[in-house]
Amino acid sequence: MDGRLDAALLSEPYLSAVTDYGVRALDSPYGDLGQGSTALSYFVADATWLSSHGDQARRFASIIHRTHADLQANPVAYRAALARHLGLDQAIADRVALPTLETRVTVAQVQRWVELLPQLDAGHGVSLPLVSSDILFDSVR
Repeated sequence: MDGRLDAALLSEPYLSAVTDYGVRALDSPYGDLGQGSTALSYFVADATWLSSHGDQARRFASIIHRTHADLQANPVAYRAALARHLGLDQAIADRVALPTLETRVTVAQVQRWVELLPQLDAGHGVSLPLVSSDILFDSVR
């Protein structure tokens, strides 16, 4: 290996870390997901557990909402948290494009995945049909 990189799929903070070497972004890997906000990750719990632990789920969601609001309101603290919790050099954390994260999921966001799953399934046994409104707990709405 001669230290060359011709192409890679990089997300933050890795993309910011390599910009000093002349790397440039060509496109986003999420460009094909369509317009609007597509939820890329979420916390998941079994419906049986939720039915008996709803209060815990709501408190957990409340902590996530408050932490997110605090970080969005204070970019300096956000970058310090990135450096501390991800082990980044502060100089890289200071350059990272801070994401705007959503802590609430809409039925429309989940519906996008309901529409994509049949295309992505490739024989993995996704049970269809999925109904997006049936799989959201009240703490995320």
